[in-house]
Amino acid sequence: MTLASKVRTAITILNNHYGYGDVRSVVIYLDGRIEYQVQGFQMRPQLRRGRLAGNTVYALGHQRTINHTPASALTYARYAS
Repeated sequence: MTLASKVRTAITILNNHYGYGDVRSVVIYLDGRIEYQVQGFQMRPQLRRGRLAGNTVYALGHQRTINHTPASALTYARYAS
């Protein structure tokens, strides 16, 4: 799984537990911002914001940890051994 798919899964889980509607799209910026669009049944879409800090996704006043190793750490581990 890529980082984008893991973040989308984490946002979907947080939204299912603490939000409402379905997650339509997720945009991840390089500075760690996350914008995602949710839409409830017969409602207009809403733009929500969160952030990605290390291995933790923060959204809706809650957080969820994802298991993701940054590419730089993998590169370092390859050359160190």
